[in-house]
Amino acid sequence: MTGRLLTRERVARRVSLLVGVVVLTFTAAAAAQTTPQSPVPAPAVQEPTALERGTALRAPVFHRRPATFKQETTTLTLQPGEGMEYKYRLELGESFLYSWRATAPVHTDLHTEPDGAPRGYSDSFEVHDAMSESHGSYTAPYPGIHGWYWQNRTKDVVVVTLTSAGFYSEAREFRKGLPVQRKAIP
Repeated sequence: MTGRLLTRERVARRVSLLVGVVVLTFTAAAAAQTTPQSPVPAPAVQEPTALERGTALRAPVFHRRPATFKQETTTLTLQPGEGMEYKYRLELGESFLYSWRATAPVHTDLHTEPDGAPRGYSDSFEVHDAMSESHGSYTAPYPGIHGWYWQNRTKDVVVVTLTSAGFYSEAREFRKGLPVQRKAIP
Protein backbone atom coordinates (compact mmCIF):
# COMPACT_ATOMS: atom_id res chain seq x y z
CA MET A 1 0.00 0.00 0.00
CA THR A 2 2.80 2.28 0.73
CA GLY A 3 3.93 2.13 -2.86
CA ARG A 4 0.44 2.94 -4.05
CA LEU A 5 0.18 5.93 -1.75
CA LEU A 6 3.45 7.15 -2.99
CA THR A 7 2.23 6.78 -6.52
CA ARG A 8 -1.00 8.61 -5.74
CA GLU A 9 1.01 11.17 -3.85
CA ARG A 10 3.27 11.56 -6.80
CA VAL A 11 0.34 11.96 -9.14
CA ALA A 12 -1.29 14.49 -6.85
CA ARG A 13 1.93 16.47 -6.66
CA ARG A 14 2.33 16.36 -10.41
CA VAL A 15 -1.27 17.46 -10.95
CA SER A 16 -0.83 20.19 -8.37
CA LEU A 17 2.39 21.29 -10.06
CA LEU A 18 0.73 21.21 -13.47
CA VAL A 19 -2.26 23.22 -12.21
CA GLY A 20 0.14 25.73 -10.69
CA VAL A 21 1.97 26.11 -13.98
CA VAL A 22 -1.33 26.60 -15.84
CA VAL A 23 -2.51 29.17 -13.28
CA LEU A 24 0.79 31.04 -13.48
CA THR A 25 0.68 31.00 -17.27
CA PHE A 26 -2.93 32.24 -17.31
CA THR A 27 -2.14 34.96 -14.76
CA ALA A 28 0.89 36.12 -16.76
CA ALA A 29 -1.17 36.23 -19.96
CA ALA A 30 -3.91 38.20 -18.26
CA ALA A 31 -1.37 40.64 -16.83
CA ALA A 32 0.15 41.11 -20.28
CA GLN A 33 -3.24 42.07 -21.66
CA THR A 34 -3.76 44.79 -19.05
CA THR A 35 -0.20 46.15 -19.28
CA PRO A 36 -0.12 49.02 -21.77
CA GLN A 37 2.16 48.30 -24.68
CA SER A 38 3.61 50.81 -27.07
CA PRO A 39 1.67 50.72 -30.30
CA VAL A 40 3.36 49.08 -33.23
CA PRO A 41 3.22 51.50 -36.13
CA ALA A 42 1.21 50.25 -39.05
CA PRO A 43 3.16 49.86 -42.24
CA ALA A 44 3.01 53.00 -44.37
CA VAL A 45 0.52 52.71 -47.20
CA GLN A 46 1.72 54.49 -50.30
CA GLU A 47 -1.23 56.26 -51.90
CA PRO A 48 -1.14 56.36 -55.69
CA THR A 49 -0.10 59.71 -57.08
CA ALA A 50 -2.53 61.92 -58.97
CA LEU A 51 -0.64 61.02 -62.14
CA GLU A 52 -1.06 57.29 -61.42
CA ARG A 53 -4.79 57.81 -60.73
CA GLY A 54 -5.10 59.80 -63.94
CA THR A 55 -6.41 62.87 -62.10
CA ALA A 56 -3.32 65.07 -62.22
CA LEU A 57 -3.86 68.66 -63.27
CA ARG A 58 -1.80 69.10 -66.37
CA ALA A 59 -1.09 72.23 -68.31
CA PRO A 60 -1.20 71.94 -72.06
CA VAL A 61 2.22 70.93 -73.30
CA PHE A 62 1.97 71.79 -76.98
CA HIS A 63 0.60 74.83 -78.79
CA ARG A 64 0.87 75.11 -82.56
CA ARG A 65 1.08 78.73 -83.77
CA PRO A 66 0.21 80.11 -87.20
CA ALA A 67 3.36 82.28 -87.36
CA THR A 68 6.94 82.18 -86.12
CA PHE A 69 7.83 83.64 -82.76
CA LYS A 70 9.33 87.10 -82.52
CA GLN A 71 12.42 88.08 -80.59
CA GLU A 72 14.08 91.30 -79.61
CA THR A 73 16.56 92.92 -77.29
CA THR A 74 15.84 96.51 -76.38
CA THR A 75 17.70 98.98 -74.18
CA LEU A 76 15.67 101.51 -72.21
CA THR A 77 17.28 104.49 -70.45
CA LEU A 78 15.61 105.90 -67.34
CA GLN A 79 16.60 109.30 -66.04
CA PRO A 80 16.61 109.88 -62.24
CA GLY A 81 12.98 109.71 -61.02
CA GLU A 82 11.66 108.68 -64.46
CA GLY A 83 9.18 105.86 -64.96
CA MET A 84 8.09 104.18 -68.20
CA GLU A 85 6.18 101.18 -69.52
CA TYR A 86 7.14 98.63 -72.15
CA LYS A 87 4.44 96.20 -73.25
CA TYR A 88 3.71 93.56 -75.85
CA ARG A 89 0.46 92.98 -77.70
CA LEU A 90 -0.69 89.39 -76.98
CA GLU A 91 -3.84 87.46 -77.73
CA LEU A 92 -5.43 85.08 -75.20
CA GLY A 93 -3.06 82.21 -74.38
CA GLU A 94 -0.09 83.62 -76.28
CA SER A 95 3.17 83.69 -74.36
CA PHE A 96 6.72 85.01 -74.21
CA LEU A 97 9.99 84.30 -72.43
CA TYR A 98 11.94 87.19 -71.00
CA SER A 99 15.03 88.34 -69.14
CA TRP A 100 15.71 91.89 -68.09
CA ARG A 101 18.55 93.50 -66.15
CA ALA A 102 18.96 97.02 -64.81
CA THR A 103 22.19 98.80 -63.94
CA ALA A 104 20.67 99.66 -60.53
CA PRO A 105 17.60 98.50 -58.59
CA VAL A 106 14.32 99.83 -60.02
CA HIS A 107 10.69 99.74 -58.97
CA THR A 108 8.98 97.24 -61.30
CA ASP A 109 5.44 96.09 -61.96
CA LEU A 110 4.70 93.26 -64.42
CA HIS A 111 1.08 93.85 -65.40
CA THR A 112 -1.49 93.69 -68.16
CA GLU A 113 -4.20 95.91 -69.58
CA PRO A 114 -7.02 93.78 -71.01
CA ASP A 115 -8.77 94.81 -74.20
CA GLY A 116 -11.96 96.74 -73.42
CA ALA A 117 -11.00 97.55 -69.82
CA PRO A 118 -11.61 101.07 -68.49
CA ARG A 119 -8.75 103.53 -69.00
CA GLY A 120 -6.10 103.06 -66.29
CA TYR A 121 -7.23 99.53 -65.33
CA SER A 122 -4.56 96.84 -65.06
CA ASP A 123 -3.85 93.52 -63.34
CA SER A 124 -0.44 93.27 -61.65
CA PHE A 125 1.36 89.94 -61.39
CA GLU A 126 4.76 90.85 -59.92
CA VAL A 127 5.58 94.10 -58.10
CA HIS A 128 8.93 94.92 -56.45
CA ASP A 129 10.31 98.16 -55.06
CA ALA A 130 13.98 97.44 -55.69
CA MET A 131 14.81 94.79 -58.26
CA SER A 132 17.77 94.63 -60.63
CA GLU A 133 16.74 91.69 -62.81
CA SER A 134 13.99 89.20 -63.57
CA HIS A 135 13.71 86.13 -65.81
CA GLY A 136 10.70 84.01 -66.66
CA SER A 137 7.79 83.28 -68.90
CA TYR A 138 4.36 84.84 -69.22
CA THR A 139 1.11 83.59 -70.76
CA ALA A 140 -1.64 86.10 -71.50
CA PRO A 141 -4.78 85.42 -69.42
CA TYR A 142 -6.74 87.53 -71.91
CA PRO A 143 -6.06 89.62 -75.03
CA GLY A 144 -4.44 92.99 -74.41
CA ILE A 145 -1.09 94.61 -73.77
CA HIS A 146 1.22 92.92 -71.29
CA GLY A 147 4.53 94.11 -69.86
CA TRP A 148 6.38 96.19 -67.32
CA TYR A 149 6.44 99.52 -65.62
CA TRP A 150 9.94 100.45 -64.46
CA GLN A 151 10.76 103.47 -62.34
CA ASN A 152 14.21 104.77 -61.54
CA ARG A 153 14.18 105.91 -57.91
CA THR A 154 17.89 106.67 -57.81
CA LYS A 155 19.79 109.89 -58.51
CA ASP A 156 21.69 108.28 -61.40
CA VAL A 157 20.73 107.21 -64.91
CA VAL A 158 19.62 103.55 -65.03
CA VAL A 159 19.67 101.39 -68.14
CA VAL A 160 17.25 98.43 -68.44
CA THR A 161 18.06 95.79 -71.05
CA LEU A 162 15.12 93.54 -71.97
CA THR A 163 15.44 90.39 -74.08
CA SER A 164 12.32 88.50 -75.07
CA ALA A 165 11.01 85.90 -77.46
CA GLY A 166 7.38 85.08 -77.96
CA PHE A 167 4.18 85.28 -79.93
CA TYR A 168 3.53 89.00 -79.68
CA SER A 169 2.55 91.18 -82.61
CA GLU A 170 4.08 94.49 -81.52
CA ALA A 171 5.77 96.33 -78.66
CA ARG A 172 4.64 99.63 -77.18
CA GLU A 173 6.68 102.12 -75.18
CA PHE A 174 4.90 104.56 -72.86
CA ARG A 175 6.67 107.60 -71.39
CA LYS A 176 5.07 110.52 -69.59
CA GLY A 177 4.54 113.53 -71.86
CA LEU A 178 5.41 111.61 -75.06
CA PRO A 179 3.19 109.88 -77.61
CA VAL A 180 3.03 106.08 -77.38
CA GLN A 181 5.72 104.52 -79.53
CA ARG A 182 4.50 101.43 -81.39
CA LYS A 183 7.20 99.13 -82.64
CA ALA A 184 6.50 96.40 -85.19
CA ILE A 185 8.72 93.44 -84.52
CA PRO A 186 9.61 91.48 -87.67
